[in-house]
Amino acid sequence: MWRRSFWVIYITIFSFSLYAQLRLGVKFYPKFSAESLFSEEKVYSVFIIEFLNDGKQPVKIGENFVLITDRGVKYHPRPAPWLKKEIRDRFGIKEKMIWIGKLNPGQSATKIVVFNPIPNDCEKVKLIIYGLKPKKPLSITFIKKGEEWKESQRKWEEKR
Repeated sequence: MWRRSFWVIYITIFSFSLYAQLRLGVKFYPKFSAESLFSEEKVYSVFIIEFLNDGKQPVKIGENFVLITDRGVKYHPRPAPWLKKEIRDRFGIKEKMIWIGKLNPGQSATKIVVFNPIPNDCEKVKLIIYGLKPKKPLSITFIKKGEEWKESQRKWEEKR
């Protein structure tokens, strides 16, 4: 009996450790203004996400993003290649991947995700990232405090 419980605990810890080796740094720019293709100023909501594998094994990443506001409105990413180029130039980011794929140990990759702008009166947004852990999307919540946005929570959610 104790052997069986040992293996159940070992497998549980090992399965969590595979995802524990993946670190995410997230920067949120709710009102990122940039010049559009037709030389007019446009505003977007932008996330810059850095994935870092600090473990000893490769991690497969197939990501998909959804942004949900406090009013329940869902946003899906826009391609916006001209904006991604401006962000790469402005921040010195070397993002060039549409899909990150396999991330080897010690390797990092940055992803720029662009959405239509969130409303000015929005106080809370939730970025949901699918594909990091089987059947469990990662939810990252940001809350507006004054004029600044702060990350308030990260959690694995049950897939609906």
